[in-house]
Amino acid sequence: MVEDNWPLRRAAERFQVSPTTAQHEAAEAVATADKLAKVAKDPADMSLDDIVAFNHTMEKYRDDPLFAEQFAKRLGAKGTLRFWAEMSYNHAGARGSELQTMKDLQANLGLTLATASFSDSDAMKGWKKALIAESNTNFRAQASPNPVGALGSSRRTRERGSRAPTTCGSRDTTASIWSSVTMTVAIR
Repeated sequence: MVEDNWPLRRAAERFQVSPTTAQHEAAEAVATADKLAKVAKDPADMSLDDIVAFNHTMEKYRDDPLFAEQFAKRLGAKGTLRFWAEMSYNHAGARGSELQTMKDLQANLGLTLATASFSDSDAMKGWKKALIAESNTNFRAQASPNPVGALGSSRRTRERGSRAPTTCGSRDTTASIWSSVTMTVAIR
């Protein structure tokens, strides 16, 4: 709707809300995406309580296309992978509720990025290309002595002779790429 420049009244009618409500909810989604992207740029500074709150918001908005695209664009492909590298390193070996929080974060982040991938905007086309371009990049968490490949499974799949995804245009493809992230707390 945003990409097709729907008039506010038409979008509001589509969702059976008033134009004022539609405008307010859109503004709230954009502001929330901006806030979370800023927080995600400094993941080492996030306490477990901060992560729980971050995750709760991601869960609330993960199916909202406007929020998802704005979050992905503001964080960027490389920023997204850096965020996950830092989260994974800082919470490696997690147990109990911390482990569940990290699993929920991975799921909600993956679904948010999958929702964003539906967009055909130029910015999201660039984000998708950049995500795939980073598949062989190693990221180092601030406290880590060693870099970690954020999309390592895609790289290993390619090394075994299979083709890794080269486009990223559907929710399934993005969710598949994200689920290939090997830095999960559960694996460590």
